[in-house]
Amino acid sequence: MSGQASTRLAGRAAQFWRFSLGLYQSPEIKPQLLSFQKDYGTNINIVLFCCWIADTYQGTLTRAELLRATALLANWHAKITKRLQRLRNSLPRKAANTCYQGFSEAILQDEIAAEKEEQALLANHIFYPVESLYPPHEKIEKASQSIHHYLDILTVPQQAEREKRVLSFINRVFAGCVDKHDK
Repeated sequence: MSGQASTRLAGRAAQFWRFSLGLYQSPEIKPQLLSFQKDYGTNINIVLFCCWIADTYQGTLTRAELLRATALLANWHAKITKRLQRLRNSLPRKAANTCYQGFSEAILQDEIAAEKEEQALLANHIFYPVESLYPPHEKIEKASQSIHHYLDILTVPQQAEREKRVLSFINRVFAGCVDKHDK
């Protein structure tokens, strides 16, 4: 791979990572992502990828593309990321011994590095050309379609509650994208 191609891939991964951090740090979005993970078994990075693809004018992910993304992350997620999460979550939360706190923080940093690697895999191995620049309100539609394709793959039943939760999440993600004149 040429140096220019390598730099472009690193740039895509960094762009996706910054996008995700911005969303995950939101006190309104983080709980929804964790709720999707707990209730539906989602990989948060794939949900964020659906949003990033729509936000960067790359369109909607199909079921086939999402199956490819899921397969791409499966081994790493199961053997590295999930194990680090389970280990960190197994430690006492309010231990009198600060040894646990330091150890928990070190594991968290490794977990974040594992999540960042998952995102690099997605950004660099599932590449989509930029579609034509579509109106901002279409970002909501495209991200929602991608997330619904992903939830279908996970066999999450299509119910009104699922639709409501996805719509609530997407509207928070893209809150600044749509004004009254754009609809």
